[in-house]
Amino acid sequence: MAELQTEFEFTLPLGYVDTEGALHKTGTMRLANAMDEILPLRDPRVRGNQAYLVLLLLSRVITLSLIHI
Repeated sequence: MAELQTEFEFTLPLGYVDTEGALHKTGTMRLANAMDEILPLRDPRVRGNQAYLVLLLLSRVITLSLIHI
């Protein structure tokens, strides 16, 4: 029986430049667990604007890698 894949690597076509000027182009995204979905619901920003839930959820499951130029 095949093992369930829980992490997925990806590449951003243009990348993301953070506030310090570092370029991030590759990353991994893991499957969300129950706590990833429950904890953001307690955040006051989500209570004020439900659309913020998606941003918090993604911030918990995505890790970007730093590209050294």
